[in-house]
Amino acid sequence: DQQWNGEVIAEARRDDLEPFLGLHYPASDIPQQARRLYEINLARYIPDVLYTPVPLRAQPCAGAPAPLDMSLTDLRGISPVHIEYLRNMGVRATFVLSLMVAGRLWGLIACHHYRTADVSLERRRMVGIVAHSLAALIGRASAREVRDEQAHAGGGRRRRAARARGTAGAIRD
Repeated sequence: DQQWNGEVIAEARRDDLEPFLGLHYPASDIPQQARRLYEINLARYIPDVLYTPVPLRAQPCAGAPAPLDMSLTDLRGISPVHIEYLRNMGVRATFVLSLMVAGRLWGLIACHHYRTADVSLERRRMVGIVAHSLAALIGRASAREVRDEQAHAGGGRRRRAARARGTAGAIRD
């Protein structure tokens, strides 16, 4: 929604797993900084939530730019808050794809696993293409809804204008 609250609108799961379908999530579950990362890095893969982070240290050199920005890399560390959130859900691995519509984050496809998951780069890219295609379909459907609403509203304005013209004609007669 406009306040960035979310709802699970579709799911596929094993019968023995708790359903998420229909659950609502407050905007605070995905803070602004995380939403921005989802907008620029359209796929996020964590093969093992229990991984041990390894620091990346640059050699200091005079005149070096700001610290290395790893926002677009597959190998960057995960926020400890996000790791805790996933652990609280019992999730061990996750693959999340952004659905961008009209340049904005429309939603996410979240693939959660309860054990580690090794998803090949080829498969991640293929699923990324599917997510991109789905976002395009959502965009077209949204644009069609807007056009239909505008046409319906425009039709109402035209009918009101015609009634007003008819009423004005009746007053003149």
